[in-house]
Amino acid sequence: MRQKNLVISSPKTPFSNLADDEKIFNGGDQSWSEQNQEPALLSEITEEDLEAIREREETIQKIESDMLDVNQIIKDLASMVYEQGDTIDSIEANIETASSNVESANEQLAKASQHQRRARRMKCCVISIGLVVLLVFVVIVVVSVKK
Repeated sequence: MRQKNLVISSPKTPFSNLADDEKIFNGGDQSWSEQNQEPALLSEITEEDLEAIREREETIQKIESDMLDVNQIIKDLASMVYEQGDTIDSIEANIETASSNVESANEQLAKASQHQRRARRMKCCVISIGLVVLLVFVVIVVVSVKK
């Protein structure tokens, strides 16, 4: 609305200078009909200009609205990234803990494997000693039975 008042109250229109130049070239002679047609043409152009200004204003408002929407989206995205940063830190800490646990488990498995080998050796030794003792006992029994 303010723009309409500015355009209407403006003493000079975009073509008023052109009209002044025509008066100079024509020597100021204009018929009454030409003088009446000129304001009608100027008001028609002014209305077209006013409509173009309105369209531009609507376009600018739409762009402003779109920019505000984009700004809100960027803020939401930044908030999500910040929130996910904590999650990523938590995941990173869990990965480090898991890695440490895997290393510890590998060491324990290596110790268990060594312990199992030692236990097998011990079993083999005990069985071998048991067989030797049994063999000696059988030999003694066989020799004593033969006598």
